[in-house]
Amino acid sequence: MINVQARVLASTNRRLEESVAKGEFREDLYFRLNVITIDIPPLRERREDIPLLCSHFVDKYREKYKSSVQQLPKDLMETFMSFDWPGNIRQLENTIKRYLILPDSDMTFPASKTEVAAPNAPATHQPMFLKEVGAHAAEQAERELVLRTLEQTNWNRKHAARLLNISYKALRNKLKRWNLQGRATNVVLNNETQPSTR
Repeated sequence: MINVQARVLASTNRRLEESVAKGEFREDLYFRLNVITIDIPPLRERREDIPLLCSHFVDKYREKYKSSVQQLPKDLMETFMSFDWPGNIRQLENTIKRYLILPDSDMTFPASKTEVAAPNAPATHQPMFLKEVGAHAAEQAERELVLRTLEQTNWNRKHAARLLNISYKALRNKLKRWNLQGRATNVVLNNETQPSTR
């Protein structure tokens, strides 16, 4: 027999007491988990934390994304401070990732708390809900970083994978998902089959 000691940390954005009363959450599980409760207010209720979080995320991702950004511009920080952040810290983190990768891109912050427009979306584009926007922004930022790295390595995918700190297979899967394999193949073939000028 092996004795194991473990601590379980669980988080939720729901009020579990109300869910238990409505029969939407198991009462026995609630009392097993509810030993110590830490109530963390949403980011819009503790705006003084935003500059610290921004500084943390810039330091955390600047080197990873090979960004020249050292700190956020004053006007952008003021926008961050006035925004309600319906997606809380994760939305802030993804927004800073995008800025580090694409510092010259437009960043819009609609007033609505339930939905936000996709970054750089045309005026006729239908609004996207928060989860979709987060996934879209992260995917777009990742794609831009991969493309930039591939351009730097002249589309040498093995070298690019090493620079991105991912496996070659993972890079191939990403290119396949983004339908970019043909472009990479064409570049390699063009380099290999160029007629000699001698």
